[in-house]
Amino acid sequence: MVFNELFRGHLDALDLPVGYEQDGGIKAQFLILSKELRSENGSILLRRRILTANQSQWRCIQSTTTCFTCLFHFSERRLPCGHSICEECIDLHYPRSRGAYTYSIGRCLLCGVDAKITMALKPVTVEPNVAAIDGGGVRGIIALALLKRLQAALDSGHHLRDYFDYFAGTSAGTFQAPPR
Repeated sequence: MVFNELFRGHLDALDLPVGYEQDGGIKAQFLILSKELRSENGSILLRRRILTANQSQWRCIQSTTTCFTCLFHFSERRLPCGHSICEECIDLHYPRSRGAYTYSIGRCLLCGVDAKITMALKPVTVEPNVAAIDGGGVRGIIALALLKRLQAALDSGHHLRDYFDYFAGTSAGTFQAPPR
């Protein structure tokens, strides 16, 4: 019923080979996919299966603007294979690793290349983090000493610049902002 309502007119307008529909063509595939969607596995597993089955076709197609995993969102992260993926697809298709917002990226769903990387996504509630450093000429040494103490207090193995999205400064404070 759904197929006839939505697609039959478009399908009839195409110049398909005689007997195509009887040989298990478009309508048959539509019915198979509809049945899979109604199963307990749902759309995520169906999408993964379809992407995996068509990896040879996705290998050469890349975009820096569209996430081909969902075909809906803008791509936000680039994988080593060259494919880009949105953060929502990272959350849906890859397992969390160390923390609530850290994911282990294994094989690219589009081409099958093993990325072997970990991606940390920032929660929407923490952006942006801005470090504003006032220079003040000679008194700029105070800001520098505070930055060094902050780095030592964090003791995380990460550079201070990894905790901020933007750095702004005036006078000597401009020179104290760590480069990216």
